[in-house]
Amino acid sequence: MGEDLAIRLLGKAAHADQGAYAWMRRVAVDPALRRAGIGRRSIADAVQDLSAAGARAVLLECQRHREDLYVASGFRRVRTFPEPSGPDAVLMRADL
Repeated sequence: MGEDLAIRLLGKAAHADQGAYAWMRRVAVDPALRRAGIGRRSIADAVQDLSAAGARAVLLECQRHREDLYVASGFRRVRTFPEPSGPDAVLMRADL
């Protein structure tokens, strides 16, 4: 495996420990490698790390067209917020 491919295989889930609750900020996967399970694995790893750190729930905000990814990762929709400047935002939660 070449170095370029190894770097492109990385998925990233940015998250922050907020005590009993955690906030997941971004999940990003190289566009050429999407639909290979990398995003789901990144989410699962982040949730596992947060659970081990004592979080009881993980919250995140996403656009509606990304909601299925998070539902498949154990999140549920809490509510939708209208966004005047763009697509509506969906608040998602996973209880750990």
